[in-house]
Amino acid sequence: MKNRGESIPVNLLFSGTAAKTIHLLDSSDELKQVSNLYRYFFDKVYENSKKSDITCEISNIPKELTCKGGLLSVDISDQEYEKVFWLGGQGTFDQNINLDDLSSSVRFNEILDGKTKYFQSEIEEFYQLLDEYKLDHNLEEYYGIGREAYKVFKETRGKALDKELKKGIRQTIKEQHSGDNDPVEETLFFFPLIGELSRLAYKLSKE
Repeated sequence: MKNRGESIPVNLLFSGTAAKTIHLLDSSDELKQVSNLYRYFFDKVYENSKKSDITCEISNIPKELTCKGGLLSVDISDQEYEKVFWLGGQGTFDQNINLDDLSSSVRFNEILDGKTKYFQSEIEEFYQLLDEYKLDHNLEEYYGIGREAYKVFKETRGKALDKELKKGIRQTIKEQHSGDNDPVEETLFFFPLIGELSRLAYKLSKE
């Protein structure tokens, strides 16, 4: 959003799967803590000196809302909406890709060929923001994340980012029946995070 020159959103409405999982972080009806969390990250990314005004909400009919949104977006107006995603890296990989024109998108083999470090650094910056957030917020009180759990998270994170990114790419290629030379069609930012969080959950379950 920042790369496209768009302003910080005022309202975030969760639907579909997100509407179900968001209560794992915040069980309150008003989602006050989650709103504060999003506000923190948006202000940091946008380098906003003033605290933004962001409100998170959940639809009472999350699945229906997602479906209706997809149907209505087809012909509610003559305006065309771009379907854009952020590639998820730094340097040449810090770019927005238009799904309607994937000719400009990076190919999987370009990343697998020694370029994963450009995505690792982005994850490491995200971790740094989390650490800064923790300094001013009680994670156990707000989200039920104990000090020992976060300590384990800090000790284990970042050690297999390259491996997890490549694993996510290979899994995507397999699921989409793609090839190494096919264009990337979604952000790669979350690939290492998924693997790291899965490993963290397993480690915590054993302690």
